[in-house]
Amino acid sequence: WILEAIGIAPSFSAVETNGASVDATGRLRVSPHQPTTQPHGCPLCPANLCKGAVIERWLASFETRPRVIYVGDGGGDFCAVTKLAADDVLLARQAPHDRLLAKVKQPPEGYAVAAKVFEWSEADDGAALAAGFAAALPKPQP
Repeated sequence: WILEAIGIAPSFSAVETNGASVDATGRLRVSPHQPTTQPHGCPLCPANLCKGAVIERWLASFETRPRVIYVGDGGGDFCAVTKLAADDVLLARQAPHDRLLAKVKQPPEGYAVAAKVFEWSEADDGAALAAGFAAALPKPQP
């Protein structure tokens, strides 16, 4: 409902997030995406949400796999980015919010990231974001 309120909902094909509602006092109440009584079992993710499972489910919904641009900053994003392909793009935030970037640079044993990685520092870091988006564009045919 937030994306609709600011007029950008049509720009997104899917949104997976923790549940949220506004209570009678006007406070935002957040609930876990994954019920604590039904753990997902992923060793890389927090108990409330396995983003890797979300990305795999989303990718499986396409007849032809799309190219993915993933923007992340936290360690909870690492599982999802291990599901990205070499043609995908990861926009990973730099310090001080760089838990994802640190894991990408030194992944836990047995894990790797295949996507092209572009670092950014702030939402208005136009050069890094533009480079990441440009890298995801289809290559022109001769």
